[in-house]
Amino acid sequence: MSGFLYFIERLGAASIDVLRDMGLGYAFDSAPGMAACDGPGNISGLLVADLARLGEYTFGYLPAEQTWRRCPAKGGAIAHVGFYTAAKPTPAGLARAKQLPGKAVKLGDGHEWTVPLLRFHDGDDGFRTALPVDYDVDDEGNWIVGGTTDAYEELDRVAQRLVDGMLLAELGKAPRITTGEALDIASSLLGWNYTVSKAELGRQMLGLLRRDETLMEVLKAAIDFDTLDAWAVKKNGEAAGG
Repeated sequence: MSGFLYFIERLGAASIDVLRDMGLGYAFDSAPGMAACDGPGNISGLLVADLARLGEYTFGYLPAEQTWRRCPAKGGAIAHVGFYTAAKPTPAGLARAKQLPGKAVKLGDGHEWTVPLLRFHDGDDGFRTALPVDYDVDDEGNWIVGGTTDAYEELDRVAQRLVDGMLLAELGKAPRITTGEALDIASSLLGWNYTVSKAELGRQMLGLLRRDETLMEVLKAAIDFDTLDAWAVKKNGEAAGG
């Protein structure tokens, strides 16, 4: 097992809050290891990694043994992400301690990654939320579903966009999902269950998303599209049979 390493140029020390402000907080479920050293381009800075995910591999900048690339960062920070070339990170090594349940989808690296299930299709009743919800009471004191739990509201909006952009768009009732939007959504979905974002998913790192069925399978898994498709086939068969 091995995970990713991160290097922030010209930074001598940091806290997890500083890393979050730079947009790198997604990579760490807990406080990471840090060490001042020279990194890519022989520039001094701060090396950061989740030491538990590195496993047997040395926490250090070893360019002859590692693959590195620039990664997006906020606040003017210049950051890089890398991994041991002989031990490319896998879903098992990048899985968050707490994951949302979902469907396993084989991606560009040949491994299966669990895509969070946001909606499930309930036959004639259509789509229902698969996300955690809060219970409330109505004005008469009856228990009701009050709405999606606050922490998952972003995913609820993503789910609605997927239903609109993949289904209602076919009827001309909503704009289609663009390739860029699809990539952003796929990256976000995988980031809920794994310590990854755009840079880690790209070709220079894991190469998970491709312009073929791979990208669409991630989006379809999130809204239980296969169940909808099977239900539609069954309904069409019943209609054809009279």
